[in-house]
Amino acid sequence: MMKIIKQSILAIAVCCAANSYGADTNQQLTLSAQAAFAKQNYAKALEHYQTIHKQAASYENSYAMAVCYFKLKQWSKAHAIFVNLAATNPEDEWVEINLALTLAKMGRIEESLQRLLALASLADSEYVATLAYSNYKKISAQYPEDSSQQASQASTILSASLGVGIDSNVVSFVDEVTRYGNDTFIELSASTAWYSSADFTNNFVLDANFYSSKYTSTADYNVDVLSLGGRKNFAINEMNMFNAGLRLDQVAIGGEAYMRSANLELGGKWKLQPGAALRYGLRYQTASELDEIYQPYAGNSLRLKLDWAKRDGPHRWQMKYQWGNENKNDGGGAETDAGFTTFSSYSATRHLWAASWDYTHKQWNIKPFIELRKSQYKDPHIFSDDTQTLRIDDKKVVGLELNRTLSEHWDINVDLRSSNNNSAIESYSYNQNIITFTLGWQN
Repeated sequence: MMKIIKQSILAIAVCCAANSYGADTNQQLTLSAQAAFAKQNYAKALEHYQTIHKQAASYENSYAMAVCYFKLKQWSKAHAIFVNLAATNPEDEWVEINLALTLAKMGRIEESLQRLLALASLADSEYVATLAYSNYKKISAQYPEDSSQQASQASTILSASLGVGIDSNVVSFVDEVTRYGNDTFIELSASTAWYSSADFTNNFVLDANFYSSKYTSTADYNVDVLSLGGRKNFAINEMNMFNAGLRLDQVAIGGEAYMRSANLELGGKWKLQPGAALRYGLRYQTASELDEIYQPYAGNSLRLKLDWAKRDGPHRWQMKYQWGNENKNDGGGAETDAGFTTFSSYSATRHLWAASWDYTHKQWNIKPFIELRKSQYKDPHIFSDDTQTLRIDDKKVVGLELNRTLSEHWDINVDLRSSNNNSAIESYSYNQNIITFTLGWQN
């Protein structure tokens, strides 16, 4: 078996598949197919897998059939199955690398190199990333003209989404009376990104993003955000990625200009054991008000973000920690349950802990998650009777995202989330439930 592993990454793939799913109802045929493959009798192995496929078709059996077709040099048949598997489970990096190698065998060198470069840069499995980069160099040496063209080829990605939702915690003021209730909203987002090349170890990225949400009855909750950014990706080696970028944002709230900010961002990705990676980022933001009434909210902030993720087959686990330190102008009065404040603090030190689990099955992806946030404001609120209260907030968010891929370009998403904020100043405590249905498109 070790000789087969050393000879071909495709052999690794099929042996892993056979070992992982040997408890099939057609166990004897599976073992016979595995034995035939080990003896390099690929035609006999394929015959067994085809028999199994007729009786109990499965993702794993189709995968094994595709590898057999590849070994028998029936490239088009292998390609057809790999394409179908990639559409069924886009997260399967073994399918991706096998598809890339099949494309090379079919003479589609440019497309093969593009896929291998993406895997070398972005694959969660360190082993897959290493194999992808090794094969990229090998194919590049065989086809230098295609490699040169691929390395310098620029590309543009466009995406858009339209969503509708319900918000359970909307505060409105009607006839000088505060009212709490539900409201529906519509979300629209659009983005475009230009990549100087497909090589994420050394490229530039420019992007533009627009987001807008409109509430049916409560216009004060309307939000519009325009964001422009640029980023340079680079690497000391193939396995550790770094980036540096600048982003400009402008925000309007309730149809009125609110804030403009500039963000300096530094970050990277450090690959750990196979399938796991640690992403980290540091952001410095300076924000200026677009209307003098928002002057207390302007200022600067620093944010550190650590994100650990691990993928194992259809499962993906993620844990995140985020620390933030804000230095805003503060000041200004506000109406609270304890009375009118003569000074309000908007600068806080914030901590966030989050965890999520993704599971992908064919075109479906499910993701439950939880977030815990703690915010401690730097100065106490001062009320008109000269009493002071330091605001400390503890917030919990639990939710579920459900996504279904409709085609290569379209998908639908349902987002359910429930928030509970417990504040030392009662007016800032709340419970909120939001349901959003979204239709998304990408070229």
